[in-house]
Amino acid sequence: MTAELAGAVVVVTGSSSGIGAATARAVSAAGAHPVLVARRVELLRELAGALPAATVVAEDLRDPGAAGRVIDAALAVSGRLDALVNNAGMLVMGPVVECRDVSELFAVNVFTPVELMRRALEVMVPQGTGAIVTVSTGELALERPHPEHGAYVASKAALTAFTDAAREELRGVGGVSVSTVYPGATDTPMWALARGNPNTPDIPAGPVERVADAIVGLITGGDAEFRCW
Repeated sequence: MTAELAGAVVVVTGSSSGIGAATARAVSAAGAHPVLVARRVELLRELAGALPAATVVAEDLRDPGAAGRVIDAALAVSGRLDALVNNAGMLVMGPVVECRDVSELFAVNVFTPVELMRRALEVMVPQGTGAIVTVSTGELALERPHPEHGAYVASKAALTAFTDAAREELRGVGGVSVSTVYPGATDTPMWALARGNPNTPDIPAGPVERVADAIVGLITGGDAEFRCW
């Protein structure tokens, strides 16, 4: 998608706080209609109340049916879907020997985002325009995961690979872009939780607004990637 955002319908998952909330505010400021997706409906309603227009969709992305309901809610706004920001994420930390069940982690970080991507493309390709942005993690973390961060990084690596593949498959399909943003350390509730693990690097966290601005730039410009720090 290489167009301005005025009137665009933009789905932002994980929009109750952190990067998602900042992205919802940023696309709204650019004239878009954000579709706010998260579990914590009270926070979504509070955010929606501060925006000129927004649609609240309270969904738990661990539910296999969530993706379909999210896309249906977005299409109900104006019959189109202009952008999907796959931002929602879950953090699980601990030694590999203790990772007995990571199914919920992979549901939120991989399976539902991939299904959202698939369903969004079913709309965007015939529509002839659209943008998908995946919020990954720090690129260095993908290359050299820190101890006790293996499950989380593995899930982000999987979603990043799906995103890369979709980008290549859609190369030459006019009007539809698939992008990845690598946020690195960012001042979010998830980063605060990660800092409680001694294996998390002691590095300064950047503002959520920088990541949100990068996401808006990817939606409107269609570039493949952006590295925030």
